[in-house]
Amino acid sequence: MVRTHATTRSAAKRQSPVPSAHALVWKRRLKELLTFKKKHGHCRASTFSKTDAGLGAWVRTRRGKRRKGDLRKEEIRQLDALGFEWGLSKAALQSRKKRRVPRLTKAERHQRKQAKWESMFEALVAYRQAHGHCQVPCRQRNRPAWAGGFPHSGTPKKREN
Repeated sequence: MVRTHATTRSAAKRQSPVPSAHALVWKRRLKELLTFKKKHGHCRASTFSKTDAGLGAWVRTRRGKRRKGDLRKEEIRQLDALGFEWGLSKAALQSRKKRRVPRLTKAERHQRKQAKWESMFEALVAYRQAHGHCQVPCRQRNRPAWAGGFPHSGTPKKREN
């Protein structure tokens, strides 16, 4: 066989002593998943979790990559050894259905927006009566909650390096 530049480069890449960024992330996430499994008894990390959302997204991505055929055989083998569930169980699907909030109809969404607009307008009218104008300040420590946005405490402090 005649070796081309591409085949020698890929052979050298496989034997490289320096791990790739992908390999480092893979090792770290696999270790996190093992810790998660020891704590919870399964590998179904959720993206809704406050503490394990990143791991949940990684798990979801592994499932998607396997479906597309983009997951390496070695990675599949390692996840299988952990007891990774490639599809969601019936119990997990049921609990997911229970968590779902029913979608609002277009009319219900419009009604909610209208009610919110009216309450905000009433608050603005009250602000005008109290202050004599409708220019709600953008940066004020005690900014009214109905004014929207984030409460600011004046000018931002400069960082000290």
